[in-house]
Amino acid sequence: MTLTQLKYVITIADTGSMNEAAKLLFISQPSLSLALKELENEIGTELFKRSNRGVVLTPEGQEFLGYARQVTEQYKLMESRYIEKKNVKKKFGVSMQHYTFAVNAFIEMKNAEAILVDKDTATILASRDSAKISTTLGSDGSSAFEQSVAAKIADRDYSFSTLDGNMTVFEEVSGTNWILVSYIPTSTVLADLANLRNLMILISVISILILCVVIERTTHVVIAPVRKLTNVIKALTDGDFTVSVKSSGNDEIALMSRSVERFIASMKQMIASMGDISGKLDCGADVYNGKCTDISDLQCKHEIPYDVTF
Repeated sequence: MTLTQLKYVITIADTGSMNEAAKLLFISQPSLSLALKELENEIGTELFKRSNRGVVLTPEGQEFLGYARQVTEQYKLMESRYIEKKNVKKKFGVSMQHYTFAVNAFIEMKNAEAILVDKDTATILASRDSAKISTTLGSDGSSAFEQSVAAKIADRDYSFSTLDGNMTVFEEVSGTNWILVSYIPTSTVLADLANLRNLMILISVISILILCVVIERTTHVVIAPVRKLTNVIKALTDGDFTVSVKSSGNDEIALMSRSVERFIASMKQMIASMGDISGKLDCGADVYNGKCTDISDLQCKHEIPYDVTF
């Protein structure tokens, strides 16, 4: 494996075409294909899928590309520092495995992402997409979101923002010129809020149903006996003493019902007594007026309270 082969892989991945990569590398397309084939045979891994529309990185190729970018970047730094004698800033790049530890540790929400960016050069230092490592944020071909992020970093505006449908947070890494950009689709956050809203609606509906059941039972247990007692009292005021009332329990309604029950019983007894007295008076009046010639014919003779002489 050589540094030249690594550069070949990076160029092919960036262009997505063997012909375009060969032009940029100033070699023939068959020579580039042969060099790539030798590298794949050496490492025992297929890096690209070939088709009529070009080439696409395999999952293993994505991983390899992350390492290749790091190696070539470090080589450029060493070349600038020790060969060209330039005082350059160190850059940081991580592969997919290291990214999981260095960046993804900050991500806790579903669908959340993060990239680590050099805020001075806008170079992407770490990303879940290894193909973006060491590329310039907001360059030609970048997404609208990345261009918006690059503009805010260029303006040194690190406030919370919603960019291209993503809630975005900027966090400077202390002691470095790096900035961690974390973002999550607004739809994901709103979906969680919508789920919470639906849960609250469901709880409210259940609570209302329970309240309706409680009110219905209260009406049945408390109001129904009151209604029955009211009907009994109304019948008594209309002169109907044939009604009756049943009571149970020791609450106020039961006590009132028992009082009404005793009142009805006493009124029935009084009416019966008045009937007896009225009968006696009728019998006495008949005898006195001579309507009965034979006192033995009077069924009420034994009830006459005084002597009657004919």
